[in-house]
Amino acid sequence: MRKYFLIFGLLHLLNFVIAEEIISIEEIHKRYPEIFILKKRKYKNKVLISPQLRDLDPGDKLYDFVNYNQFYLTYIFSKTIRKNNGFKHLKEFKEDSLELQKKFINLIIKDTTFSPVFEKYICHYYNSIGYKVKGFKKIKNEISKRRLKDIAVKFFYIKDIKENGEYIRKLCVKDNGIDETEKNRNLHIEAFCFDAFADSVQKFIEIFDEITNKIEINLGLNKKEELLRTQGAVYYATSRNSKVMEILKDEYLRKKSYLPFKIKEWE
Repeated sequence: MRKYFLIFGLLHLLNFVIAEEIISIEEIHKRYPEIFILKKRKYKNKVLISPQLRDLDPGDKLYDFVNYNQFYLTYIFSKTIRKNNGFKHLKEFKEDSLELQKKFINLIIKDTTFSPVFEKYICHYYNSIGYKVKGFKKIKNEISKRRLKDIAVKFFYIKDIKENGEYIRKLCVKDNGIDETEKNRNLHIEAFCFDAFADSVQKFIEIFDEITNKIEINLGLNKKEELLRTQGAVYYATSRNSKVMEILKDEYLRKKSYLPFKIKEWE
């Protein structure tokens, strides 16, 4: 009987090993033209370049990755290649030219700011759907809820205060409090928070309303002082709002199988 169970167990393990597909980074790179496209448009006599995600067939293995991470991937693009003005030399090419798309794909494969961040994310996704990626170590960094919250609150951003006291509020890739407050950056955590709030934008607005409506005191004699103190007050109040962590937890539980980090308290 023991022999039977031993043989059965070995066969089961063998089936698992055979079932696990193996893919290389180079093979993943070959899918980039199916995932990304570079768009050009004119705005006030300027040519603007914007990387976008293509629409994939629902049966495609990467459908969920692309369809449910639009804001996440937009954030990564904006904080890497776009921030470094990496698309500038592509403006001379026609939008519909194969040469433009080819150079764009080569750029995102070779770019040392974008490529390591994106590859880590997509490799974890491939792992989550049963693939083993050659040379990729399936290691997830652990972060605390406190660290997550510290980054998340910076997206409740007061950009300015009008003369009548009205707040100009933002949920934005560019306009947020991250650059001004975070020395040690983690683009995956930042992108995750932005993605979670953008996906639940109505809840985000309701929380922002709730927080700013409670500010009933003067916070500065000049505009700069008032703005800085208001931003700090909003960050603090946001960190004490349980609804913020509920949004983040819901998003985490939906995507934790392929997120490149883990939150121990939510496992």
